[in-house]
Amino acid sequence: MKLSALFLGASVLALSSCSKDELHDVKPKDAAADSSLAEVRAAWGKFVSDVRAGKLLDPEGQYVKDGTIVPSDGKSERAHRPKFDAQRRDMKTFATFGFGNEQHLMLIEEPIDGGGYGGGGGYGGGGGTSSYQGFASSENLAAYTGSDNPSGFIYDLKITKGGDAPLDGYTMVPVDLNRGAGGQYIYLTFTRNPNKVQKGSEWDNYCMNGTFNACSGREVVGPVRAIWSEAYNTGGAFHAWPGFTFPTWAPNGLGGWKQPDLNDGAGGDYIYGYQSKDTRDGNPIEVGVVYGSSSSVAPPTGWVRQGVDLNKGAGGDYVYFCYKRR
Repeated sequence: MKLSALFLGASVLALSSCSKDELHDVKPKDAAADSSLAEVRAAWGKFVSDVRAGKLLDPEGQYVKDGTIVPSDGKSERAHRPKFDAQRRDMKTFATFGFGNEQHLMLIEEPIDGGGYGGGGGYGGGGGTSSYQGFASSENLAAYTGSDNPSGFIYDLKITKGGDAPLDGYTMVPVDLNRGAGGQYIYLTFTRNPNKVQKGSEWDNYCMNGTFNACSGREVVGPVRAIWSEAYNTGGAFHAWPGFTFPTWAPNGLGGWKQPDLNDGAGGDYIYGYQSKDTRDGNPIEVGVVYGSSSSVAPPTGWVRQGVDLNKGAGGDYVYFCYKRR
């Protein structure tokens, strides 16, 4: 457990400056502390929004204007941006906020460690300090109760990039996976309708190897049962699919599929997403995305944070896939 210092001034921005949809607050017991923390969270949220809109420059270089592209050949190691928890930013950022140093507030910071594919690990719900965070998920979206899927499970995941609309029958989880880091607009999408599932390269002949519904021993038909992400220093080359997963494909514009880099255009590590439909990975899941200004950002109770930071090495917010068992 660490103590982190924040300097608060008289001109802290009001909570109303940020949308409720962007903030997921954990209320302290003390009313005065509640008000102070809400103001700090709101200020962080507005700061990030203003940088993304091009109204401010981040003095630390962590956040950039939306659409800022880092050149890349898609294979070589890329430049990395600095990244800090909100509690560890130096006074240049707080000066940008217009904070003074009239009040010195000590806040407890509790990073959470753990997580691992297929092992039930990850980050549980709850927690939080002064950092702002947000969360969006598939839960209660795009309901489906057809006879081929009466429980309304998610049957497939795909990625949409560059402002493209989701594929027919797919619904977008409304969080940019490059949030705050520039690059391409990238979103996770899902479908619950088995008849709308678009078969990706997991159905290629080299993978199916003469079998049906299985790719190299992994099941590729049925409800989604796991979501995952991995980070690599280089891109373009074939990377082994973790466990029983296969990639969350994106259209390649030529009638086929590609494994999309979830840091595309933002620099940093090459990030790839994966899904599993294999019964060995447990019951079906709902999917979500949690984001915020702290590495300890956590989804609501009942959800599990999974995989790596989807902005790893690219600055911006901390962004993670999440899941919830059905």
